Parts: sequence; structure tokens; C-alpha cells
Amino acid sequence: MTKRGAGAEAQFDYLIVGGGSAGCVLAARLSEDGRSRVLLIEAGPKGGSLLVNVPAGVFKLMGNPAADWLYEVEADDTRGGRKQMWSAGRMLGGSSAINGMVYVRGLRGDFEDWAADGCPGWGFEDVAPYFRKSERFLGPASQARGAHGPLAVSPLRTVHPLARAFLAACGEAGMPPREDYCNGDQFGSFLIWSTTENGRRCSAYDAYLKPALKRPNLAVITEAEVEVVTFAGRRATGVRVRRGDRLETYLAAREVLVCAGAIGSPALLLRSGLGPAQELAEVGVKALADLPVGQNLQEHATIAVSKLVDLPTYNSPRGLVPSALAAANYALFRRGPLTSPAVHAMAYGMSGAAQDTVQPDICFSFMPLALDLRARPPKLHDQPGVTIAGQICRPHARGRIRLKSRDPRERPLIEHRMLQDERDLETLTRAARICEQVFAQRPLADHVLRANQPAEPPADDAGWRDYVTERMGMGYHPVGTCRMGAKGVAVVDPQLKAHGLAGLRVVDASVMPRITSGNTNAPTLMIAEKAADLILAARAA
Repeated sequence: MTKRGAGAEAQFDYLIVGGGSAGCVLAARLSEDGRSRVLLIEAGPKGGSLLVNVPAGVFKLMGNPAADWLYEVEADDTRGGRKQMWSAGRMLGGSSAINGMVYVRGLRGDFEDWAADGCPGWGFEDVAPYFRKSERFLGPASQARGAHGPLAVSPLRTVHPLARAFLAACGEAGMPPREDYCNGDQFGSFLIWSTTENGRRCSAYDAYLKPALKRPNLAVITEAEVEVVTFAGRRATGVRVRRGDRLETYLAAREVLVCAGAIGSPALLLRSGLGPAQELAEVGVKALADLPVGQNLQEHATIAVSKLVDLPTYNSPRGLVPSALAAANYALFRRGPLTSPAVHAMAYGMSGAAQDTVQPDICFSFMPLALDLRARPPKLHDQPGVTIAGQICRPHARGRIRLKSRDPRERPLIEHRMLQDERDLETLTRAARICEQVFAQRPLADHVLRANQPAEPPADDAGWRDYVTERMGMGYHPVGTCRMGAKGVAVVDPQLKAHGLAGLRVVDASVMPRITSGNTNAPTLMIAEKAADLILAARAA
């Protein structure tokens, strides 16, 4: 996809690297005035296929190299040397086009921690207006929800009956039902809100970029991978792009905005000479700025417990007739399983793993489906089942991104020992036991036939620890690798400008100093909304 105005050596006011959630927001907001010349550069294709638009298509998108970057992580010796792929959307809309569509802002304390950690202006009350600015909430009207933003945020159109049984069971387990989970307090259980509208996914491309494409001052190119940011002295001047066999250069009169995600953004900066000087020298890259690029990598560690149940779920029954009925329900009424994210309900609770815990430290997600892990590769179970996944809200483990070589075509090295901190293993073990406890509460317990994963619940903490170490997964929420904060400990300042450089900002989940307590797409959109205001204010100054 190429719009007029793009071409080798063309100059724009703003170059946006990456057409994911943050890049789509910036492209739309910075081109609103009709004057600023904006170029958005995306390495993947346009996207927008039926699989993207239909919410249940997520099961075919994640793991699909046509839509997913499929970043391979180095073997993790804290999990028995396991390797795992990290998914990231590879198309316009980025991960918002392949994710689970769960909308979560995060805890008040998440953002208060940002402000206290060298990021003034990023506390909860500072960022709440930008959440509202992005939202077009389609549930009951509330002053706490945005009503006129681009992004559709909706209650589920179809809720599996066992999701409500899960909520009741959570109440019995000490996590009472709550109505609003995006007001800064998430303790308790609730049905999720999703980034869908009338049974259709609403990605950042749908919400922000697509309506802006008609603007003559906005150009978009796809299947174009940015190799390096170019500099004149210590000022960013543009980018070098590979499109097939061609190399092209685009120039920025004002700023280069890096929005390639928590893996792509640090890799690009490292190739461009921004990062730990010694590490860059080892791969033959001359250091321009000695910054902690690639460090502070964070991800939500998760553990799942599933049971087989006595009601049909989304993995069974399957076959021609159920599939045809689901397709007809979607086509005619935009209802049924095809409108549904994988997660229907969530709960936030206290693990008791730390004496000073004053806010939820574990998030639980309920899914009306179950996998058969005995199959290779794992597949949906042949019998009806449900799953509860427990996730650490604020993990202590930290990883890093490094270059394998200076070759832009080689993927970066991702190192993350996710259970290196004993506190995380302790919390995740307690999370697994709480999942089991929720399953034991009525009315959910009334529908459980037998265990699925684990096949037999462990008898003691040692058994649960072994289960966690063997089966632990992740939330696909990497953040933090170009963190914002004070000079010397961060890559960008609270204005998202690269420390010690001019004309360069990073705007995406990589700037989060600490991971938020839940799915990270909504906070990423918020970051981009606030960044757009910061950029426009700088232009007006």
C-alpha cells in the first residue's frame, strides 16, 4: 500500500516508523491539521482480512507468519531450557489486529509508580484524560468512560454461561463482582470489555488510520522495513528503508517517531548506534549515544488450569453443523462464538505472596475453551472444557534485547529468564492454587467433570511449583525496552525524546518504565494520544 507523496528522498515533517497501535494513533492525530506532512512506514502488509475482522479469527492469526512476527526467545534455563515464540502483529494495526481484544487500562498504582520513578506528568490523573480521549464506549454512559473517541470499546455481545458461573465462584473465593474495572481499582471479578463493535474487531487501523487515509498530507507505505535512523551529528534526520530489493531514504524536517514495539523499537535504535556502547562495538556498530536501549524487558508470566465440563464450550462440540450454525449466527445477527474474544471474564486478587501487598498482584482470565496438551502440537480438546489463567500483575524479572549482528535482516536476540526472581515463582505458584480454588467453588464446581491441565492437581506446594516451572506461559505483553525516565537510567525523557539527541522520540509500549497490571494495548494507545499532544505542543512553541 502506497499513498501519494511517498518516494525515495521525499521529505516530511514527521516520519512514523511502525504502523501498529501507537503508529496509527500518531498518523491520525498529527495529520489532523491538514498541514503537517506525515509518512507512516509499516514493515508488514496492509492486513484487514476476514480473519482480522472476525474476533474469533485470533486463533488463526497468532502463530501465522503472514500476520505475526513470531519472535523467537532464547532458551530460558529457569523453565528447564524452554524456548517460546513471542507474537507481535505484522500489518497495519500491529498487535491490535491480532490480539485478544481485551480492554484494560491498568491500576491507579501502575501510573503513580511511573510518576514516582522519574516520569512526572504520567500519574493516573494525568493519563486518564488520554484514555477517555481514545475511547468510544458502547456500554452504559459514564463520566469515567470516553464517548467520542475513535476506538470502540464494548461489552461482549455473546457471553458463555460459565463465565457468569466463574464470577460467582470468584465471589465465593474473595474476589467480589464489580461493574467498573477501568477506574483505577480492579480488585474483584467482572465481564470484560473488548475492542469490538457490532461483532467486529476494532483495531487501531480501523479506529484511527483508516478514517485518515483520505487526507492529502498523510502518506502510508507498507512492506517497507526501516533499517536505521539517520543522523546529522546528534540530530535525527530521517530513515533508511528497504522495500524489496530497493533501499530508499526518507527525510524528517521535524521528528522521527519510532513506534515499532517493545522488540522492534530497541532493535532499530541499536542498529542506529543508540545503546550500550560495549555491546554495540561487539557487533560492529559505532555508538552514537550510550543509552540503556534493550534493557528493562518485562512480560506477564502466566499459568493456566483447565477442566472438562458438562456444557458445550468453544472447543467442543465441533464439526460441520456447529460450524455452519456459528457462521450463520455471525452473518445474520453478528452474535455467537465468532464475535467472541477468547477471554470472557477476569478477576483481580491478592496472592498473599508479599506481606506488603495493598493492591491486586494477580489477574485471572476465564476462557470457555480448553486445549489438549497431550497432542503435538497442542490442539483444542475434543471434549468441552474451560480454562482459568493466572497472571502476575507486576513481575520482578527483567530481560533484555540485543543485536545478533548489524544486519537489519537478522532478528534481535531476546533474553528473558522469566522465573529468575523467587518472588515471581512464589506468586505464580499461589496463582495456580487460587485457580484450583475457584474451580472448587459453586456454581462453577457443579459443571466440572474432571481435570484437564494438570491431569491431576498437585498435592502440595512443591508439586505446584513443578507444574508452574513446566507449564508457565506469557501474556504476549512485552514492554519497557526503551523506558522513559531520568537521564542515565532511561532511554527517553518524560516527553518521550531520546536523551541527548534531537528530532527523535520513541512512542509505544517500550517506553513503559514498569509493566501495567493487565493487557497492554489500551495503555499503548494512551501513550500515543499523550505523545501526539506533546509533539503538537512542541511544534506550536
